[in-house]
Amino acid sequence: MKTRLLLSVMGTAIALIASTSQAYETGYYRYSGGLHAAQYGNVNQVFQNPNVQVSGNYPQPYVPQQQAYGQYPQQYVQNQVQPQYGYPQQQYSYPQPQYNYPQTNCEYDYTMDCCQQPCCPQVCCNPCCELTPMMFGNADFRSSFLYNGGLNQPGLAGSAFGGSVGRTKVSEWNSARPTDRIFFNYDYYDNVQYGFDMDVDRMMIGFEKASKSGRSSIMVRVPFAATQSTSIAPADTTNSDVELGSVDITYKYLLYDGCNFDFSMGVLAGYPTNSDLITGSVVVDNESIQITPFMAGLYDRDRLFVQTFAAVAIDATGSPVRFVGVPIGRHREQQVLDLDLQVGYWLFKNNCTGGGVAPFVELHYSTPISSRDDTYNFIPGVEQRDFDELVMGTGIQFVSYRHFSGAVAINLPLVDSLDRSADYQVGCRLEYRR
Repeated sequence: MKTRLLLSVMGTAIALIASTSQAYETGYYRYSGGLHAAQYGNVNQVFQNPNVQVSGNYPQPYVPQQQAYGQYPQQYVQNQVQPQYGYPQQQYSYPQPQYNYPQTNCEYDYTMDCCQQPCCPQVCCNPCCELTPMMFGNADFRSSFLYNGGLNQPGLAGSAFGGSVGRTKVSEWNSARPTDRIFFNYDYYDNVQYGFDMDVDRMMIGFEKASKSGRSSIMVRVPFAATQSTSIAPADTTNSDVELGSVDITYKYLLYDGCNFDFSMGVLAGYPTNSDLITGSVVVDNESIQITPFMAGLYDRDRLFVQTFAAVAIDATGSPVRFVGVPIGRHREQQVLDLDLQVGYWLFKNNCTGGGVAPFVELHYSTPISSRDDTYNFIPGVEQRDFDELVMGTGIQFVSYRHFSGAVAINLPLVDSLDRSADYQVGCRLEYRR
């Protein structure tokens, strides 16, 4: 009896094992008392399918977890799924920029290799940080009237803009880009036509201070010269003196700052610091304030640069005139249009060390654009005249280690003797840039 019962239990167990094996082989599994279709085929396919996770004896659908840095490879083994790699933490810290580059509209990056060198200054290591060329320029000694004391003899050209020191033009040793610098200019003018010919040694000291953003600047220039005295007797051609000219203050704002082109506008205010004009019976009390709005452009591509200035000099206040001690009115200089062009080429240029040498050619044109003042029409010995002056110059400028720069040049008139300020001009410029 016991034997039959034991055989019956063993048979039942064998039948149960056989049915369970058949269920796995036909794609079914049993859990929680139910029968469900695995839908993955036989047991071999279950363990080979990466989308199935095996939990104990029962395969479960497995959904891989997507990490922030992508899906890591998985290795599937029977009855369990383990990741081959752990999820790493951030291993690297990104380096911070070494320099504060200026904000510009650069489209290419051809000097960044230089920025990795120790020689590159931290204040400017950027493809847009080019060497800044300066226009050499010239002064204007012409005036709309000439006084000779009524003796039909040489006299003094009484310009209200700077007197016998000459009018300082906006373009003289200036650039469209705001710059931090101090400078000294020297020019020799041969046979300046004050009504007679006289040589003039003209000098100027000044500085320019750029704003923190670099988009604007204030420039102050103080001209003086060994020239004709402004207090002379008629027909006196030998009375020379050291004269102070019109001190000017220039504000400049950079409207467009591109990688190859800069455009700026501003205004010059010239103050009546030059001496009064005293020539016998005629006295001009210098009170003229010169207002000169201007615009400037600089194209600088690789080695070639082109720079232009356009300005209009305006006598804003005029100066009172006395004839034989009697006030007769106020004299106003004609408004003068100045057009200046410079073309140069860097024969040597190193943006990293800030060195360069460039020859250049310039053209300077000045002409009155308003009618002449009629204050002197009834005074004997006063000659009214118009002029159109065109000057061509050539020279070479240099920059050394970004701080020191300078230039030498010669200017020659391209017009006849009645319209020229001088027979020629030679000069030099020295500058320290900060």
